[in-house]
Formats: sequence, structure tokens, C-alpha cells
Amino acid sequence: MTGRIKVVVGILLIILSAALMFFWETKGRAMLLNEDVVVTTTSLEAGELLTGDKVKIASVSKDSIMENCLTPDMLNEYIGQTLKYSINVNSQISVNSFISGENPVTMDMSLFKIEPQWIRNISSSIRKADRIFINAYCSGLPVVNLGTYYVAFVKDSSGRELIESTGSLQPEILKRTTGLYVPSYIEIAAKLSDYTTILSYVEQGYSLILVQEGVSELEY
Repeated sequence: MTGRIKVVVGILLIILSAALMFFWETKGRAMLLNEDVVVTTTSLEAGELLTGDKVKIASVSKDSIMENCLTPDMLNEYIGQTLKYSINVNSQISVNSFISGENPVTMDMSLFKIEPQWIRNISSSIRKADRIFINAYCSGLPVVNLGTYYVAFVKDSSGRELIESTGSLQPEILKRTTGLYVPSYIEIAAKLSDYTTILSYVEQGYSLILVQEGVSELEY
């Protein structure tokens, strides 16, 4: 009888060991070595709003998690915010990828064109989602600061939108490629009252100097 009990106990221990091994291989290892992060389900472009259908939760090895990575508990805070930079599909998202944690286009704003003939100076590196200062210039008169705006589109003389020749924006202005085309005009997000102020200075003979705000480096 004692021998039979030992056999049963031995069989139970083997089954238990197999079950524990199965649990470790299927769930235990991931629970110990992995962590849930937010990753993209599609390629995202600079200036695009982050929405729930564009991301998913994925279990990733702790060793491969980027610094300042967006985590599931932070996701609701960043849904609806605007991206500074392009992000590839199935990539993690840095919390530094967003424009100052805010949506630059509010309900009382629209997109307005800054005509090429109004522009006195514009950098070839200016791109969508940049923040710029618009200054009104007229020879012999003080330069007038007309405010800060976000760039919605950058286009060349044929109306072609300018993006990086690499297919994505670089965080630092000096690291950006200029592509094959030269910026001709831009569209900005602005309130109607602010845009009419810009128009009034243009009608008075002022030209516009577009100054990019420096973009800090994005750490991956």
C-alpha cells in the first residue's frame, strides 16, 4: 500500500512539475522579464494626432524598453495630442514625441496660408509641426513680433508638401535633410483675429520673417 502511495505521489509531482514548467514558458517568463508598453499599429506622421486605434499594448523585454517610453497607465493623458516626429509601425513612443503636451489646434483656430510673396526669410529646414515666431519687417522701422504659431503644412512652389528625404522628421533642426525642393509657403494654425493682424501688417508694406523655435533632441 505504501509503495502504491509513493507511486501516486510521484506521478502527481511529475504532473505538477510539468504544469509549472508550462506556466513558466507561457506566462511566467514574460511576467518576470517583460513589461507592457504602448506601440504603434501603423506608421505615424509628424503633426498627426495620436488616437486609440493607432496604438496597442505590447509586452516587451525590459532590456529593450526605450527611455521615457509611453506606458499603458499614461496613454489616456496623451490620446489626442500632436506628434512632433514621425514614428514607424510597431515602434515604442517616447513621451518627448509630443508638442509640449498640448494640441496646437484648438476649436477657435483654423489653418491659414502665409503667401510666398509675404515672406522675406524662411529656413529650408522648416517642417510640419514646427513652432515658429512670425515677425513683421519694414526697412527703417522696428521689427514687430506677431506671435508664435504651429506649422501645419510646408509646400514648394508647385504645392508639393515637403517632408524629410528620409521619410521622417529629425528632432534637431541642423540634423534635418532639406530634400529636393525649396519651401515656398506655409500654412499655420491660428485664430482669425491673429491672422487678420498678420494681414494688416502685410497690407502696410511689411514682409514676414519666420523664425523657428529650437527643437530639443529626442532621446531614444
